[in-house]
Amino acid sequence: VLPENVNGKIKLSASNPDDEALVCAADYFGHSFVNRKENLAIIFNKEANISSEVEVLYTIEFTSKRKRMSVIVKDGKNIRMFCKGADTVMYSRFKSGQDDLISKTDSDLRTFALEGLRCLLIS
Repeated sequence: VLPENVNGKIKLSASNPDDEALVCAADYFGHSFVNRKENLAIIFNKEANISSEVEVLYTIEFTSKRKRMSVIVKDGKNIRMFCKGADTVMYSRFKSGQDDLISKTDSDLRTFALEGLRCLLIS
């Protein structure tokens, strides 16, 4: 996702609608993607009123075999991996002992699918 400043407002350009939707959802929940410089993403936390840099260490692109995409980032001292993908592959990557959460998530996904919405899971 590439942010562009158009007339003082950030406009997002993404190679696919899933990426743009995830960045828009993050913005809705108070974390705006405001800039990208080489391997850094600049994120603005609306509640704390601060910007921070997140270093993108590695991206594992989506493939039809993996059915997911992953990105490894460094946020301060923390290194994290985020994944997005189809429910069929993501459920198996959930931490064990989360049966209630998986059941609720599955129920919600079915409801969204019946409304014609495309659904991905992130972890």
